[in-house]
Amino acid sequence: MRRSSDRGRWILTLGIASTIFGRVAPSLFADGADSKNSALDAIVRRLAQPERLVRSCECLLGYRSDPTSPEMIALIKEHCRKTGDSPDRYIWTKEEAARDQYVLHWWRRDDKERFDRFPTFEAMNQPGAKPTESDAFDGKLTRAFNTESGPKRTKGPVYCSIRSGKGNLLMIDRYPFSFLYEYGDRRYSELLTHALDAQVLEVDGQTKVTFSHVAGGPVFELVFGKDGSLLRRYKIAKAPFDHDREPRVHERHSFSGYRIYRAASGESIWFPSKVDFEGVLATTGDGRLIVTSRVHVEVNSLQFNHQIPDDVFVIQFPEGCVVHDQTARRARRPRQNAK
Repeated sequence: MRRSSDRGRWILTLGIASTIFGRVAPSLFADGADSKNSALDAIVRRLAQPERLVRSCECLLGYRSDPTSPEMIALIKEHCRKTGDSPDRYIWTKEEAARDQYVLHWWRRDDKERFDRFPTFEAMNQPGAKPTESDAFDGKLTRAFNTESGPKRTKGPVYCSIRSGKGNLLMIDRYPFSFLYEYGDRRYSELLTHALDAQVLEVDGQTKVTFSHVAGGPVFELVFGKDGSLLRRYKIAKAPFDHDREPRVHERHSFSGYRIYRAASGESIWFPSKVDFEGVLATTGDGRLIVTSRVHVEVNSLQFNHQIPDDVFVIQFPEGCVVHDQTARRARRPRQNAK
């Protein structure tokens, strides 16, 4: 799917652990518990409950990007003056932000997943509308195409691909299950259970949970509100290609507009309707985050636990495309649509 430009808008593509605890959750700590283990156990139990509850999902997502604000441009330039880096790498113009807007129709059932990208809701609702990009994992193979650009932005026939495994769908954290339920192929409750340095802190009525990925990924800081809803999450890491001497915040994600959705199977599911993703270049001496990019996500037409047939996860390629079948290590030009 289309994201920020090739000029380094997002410093890292890392995962994050987060979840929901219910619309009106009790304290995140077990009653009467005064130990670290008891507090963490209570959180893990509440993490695991919605992870088990949600089995499938279909929704429409609107993505809108903002240009870098003038206030942040000044901070970016000052930071780059000290590091010798080029500020242009991190400043998102109005034109670039305008191009980075789109709509996704997204499905998920068990480990199967798919998205279709359209430029706007209006374009998607046109009779016979076809996506400009599609990516689908059927449990074994991923099929994908992008009609706007092929390898190295070449012109000519649309390039489509077939490959083993989940690929990009597994790595990107801008899809609904990765908002609240899983990071990569790991449940968030599992990540926290196996974390060796997890800490829980209550501050001003909010609960902060900080822990490192057991496999050597980033440090996560999750901030929950009084009702147990995830409000913010931070990705903290030291990038080998950056100027960092110590781990720092590289991304901040914010969740709001929580609503109750009635699942087809009868359950009530608490889920955010608005998500903001922010790329962070550095932290100033007074603790301010220097935000380079911001993507707003609107969650629409959300359905949980309804029947999604297997054929949804096998896309049809455009006519006349060139299919690169990486499972067979060969390329072929189909005469007609291929599945």
